[in-house]
Amino acid sequence: MDDKTLSPQVKERLMHFCDEDPYTSHNHIEAVSIERDHALMKVDLRPEHLNLMGIPHGGLYFTLADDTASMAVMSDGGKYVTQNSDFRFIRYSTTGALHAEGQVLHRGRHVCIVRVTVTDDKGTLLCEGSFSFFKLKDVA
Repeated sequence: MDDKTLSPQVKERLMHFCDEDPYTSHNHIEAVSIERDHALMKVDLRPEHLNLMGIPHGGLYFTLADDTASMAVMSDGGKYVTQNSDFRFIRYSTTGALHAEGQVLHRGRHVCIVRVTVTDDKGTLLCEGSFSFFKLKDVA
């Protein structure tokens, strides 16, 4: 298996991450696709995602982005924790789904950097940011 191939065991574990992580499951976030160093996730907007102003809570956007970045970085079979993030809210959407795409930009021995974009159903950029992760250990 080359460095870019995702092992079946890792893919299986990551595809079930959303069901097994209580916070992610509570927010109805779903994995769409996972490849080595790349992940796609989404959440269909629901009434409970909206704040008092009738727009999705910023925490939902951030959680979707953080989970997507986590999936992309964990595609190497390692165990990571979010170390830092720089996240920008650009605009919001009140209907349909939010789609997140995460791409690993740098994979070091202990620290990885991931860029994430969040778009609406039309592909309009809603948020974007970068996340750094610290590697705890290999698990696969």
